[in-house]
Amino acid sequence: MKVMFIGDQNVEGGDKSAGIRAFDRLFPMGQEVDVSDMSLEVQKKLAANSHFMVSGAPGVEDAPAPAPDKKKK
Repeated sequence: MKVMFIGDQNVEGGDKSAGIRAFDRLFPMGQEVDVSDMSLEVQKKLAANSHFMVSGAPGVEDAPAPAPDKKKK
């Protein structure tokens, strides 16, 4: 999965940040960064953060729910 730091879209006149460092990784403004080597938990956090845009992938999907336990009759 790739993400792009787009900054705070609510800042009047646009976010002028050069980038951000998060999860020990540098995310330059407007540049895609491949995060597929990061944990699924971190990928989900980045995908859900409004300051990032997911690119290069349709998004992060939740893991399927475990099958319910089958009870013996």
